[in-house]
Amino acid sequence: MTNKPIILAIVGASGSGKTSLSLFLQHRLNIPTIVSYTTRPMREGEVDGVDHIFVGIEDCPDFRDTFASTIFGGYHYWTTPAQFEGKSIMSYVVDEKGLQDLQDSWSDKYTIISILVKRSNNPTEAKRQERDRNRNLNPEDSYDVVLENNATIQEFYRQAILKIGEKTALNRK
Repeated sequence: MTNKPIILAIVGASGSGKTSLSLFLQHRLNIPTIVSYTTRPMREGEVDGVDHIFVGIEDCPDFRDTFASTIFGGYHYWTTPAQFEGKSIMSYVVDEKGLQDLQDSWSDKYTIISILVKRSNNPTEAKRQERDRNRNLNPEDSYDVVLENNATIQEFYRQAILKIGEKTALNRK
């Protein structure tokens, strides 16, 4: 294992459980979650600084100065390098383009472990497939860890600890 800080980059369809996984890692295993900035309006039930850091379009940085950035649904999402500094391991819910940016631009400084969260009984899966039809989705075997979220939440978390633990020192925490 390398001494580089670890980013657990969590990817999955809407409703798959990627945010739940990130929160579990934060609250149960004390792995900080990186919260992205977005120009998207806050949705009902979201909390600024928890779900995203909500800003106006006028607050967008020069994207050459961001850590990872993407445009999804016409809105900008990004993080800054300062959000990652001083952490030995962190989780980050990101889309596939953001994951690719991390791998292409930051793998020399960080160990990036890609995690795909899948849920075959996800009611929003059909909508995601329709929306993503023209996107270049990464094949499942390109991820370091693939998690199925089709059983109980406890089983999902147990599976996550085991499979992510195989790639990190997580199972020693």
